[in-house]
Order: sequence, then structure tokens, then C-alpha cells
Amino acid sequence: MVKWSGSTSTEPLDPNNPADRDKIYILEQFPEPGVNFRLQDGVTLTFGSADDAVEFTRTTSTTTTTTTTDTSPTTEEEGEGG
Repeated sequence: MVKWSGSTSTEPLDPNNPADRDKIYILEQFPEPGVNFRLQDGVTLTFGSADDAVEFTRTTSTTTTTTTTDTSPTTEEEGEGG
């Protein structure tokens, strides 16, 4: 387990200290859940405080903007010619 590098928490959270375990939030897991990995490569859990969890979701959330383009053919009315 590694503490989130962006942590602003002054709380010294220790995953090995039973008193801290209810204050620790898992912010990220690598490899991500559902991804196959070799056991010898291990799993890295990034942790932080409750405040870190809020900040982490703000900094990692992405806003997706969807734009649509009208691709229907346009027809121009033909005027009467003479």
C-alpha cells in the first residue's frame, strides 16, 4: 500500500495500525479490478484519508462532452429557370 502523493492530510495514516484502519480509504488499485495479472507482480493499493478521497475524485474525474453532427443530406430547392 502506498499513500496518495497528492495527499494534503496531516494525519499519519498507517495501514498496519488497527486504530487507523477505519480512517483509511482505498483511492486506487493497480492493476484495476477485473484485469488479469501475475501474482508475482502484485497489486498496489493507493490510500488516503476521507478528505483525500474527496480531492482524489475531483482531480481524477473527467467530464465528457458529446457533440453530434447532422450528417443528413441537405437539398436545395431548385428555382424555376427560364
